[in-house]
Amino acid sequence: MKKLIALTLTLIALLTAVSACADVYPAVGVVTDLDYENDLVIFEDYNQDLWVMEGIEDWFIGDIGALLMDDMETESIYDDEIVVAHYAGFMPEE
Repeated sequence: MKKLIALTLTLIALLTAVSACADVYPAVGVVTDLDYENDLVIFEDYNQDLWVMEGIEDWFIGDIGALLMDDMETESIYDDEIVVAHYAGFMPEE
């Protein structure tokens, strides 16, 4: 009986952890524009959707960003937000 209770509690904890992480997902984008006046970085993903975040800092046009996105608990991707972005390389000019 104790093993069954322990297993049940473990499963509940795992399911809670999985559902808590279900609202974030990875994405990749290339910096296509920098808005210096408003301190904004504009990424374009491979679906040609644009994503904006604050904080130009060391970003340059052509940089590749590994993005962690928040789905805002909706079906539509158009209200999703960048949670964090990390530099992942550079797209050379052709």
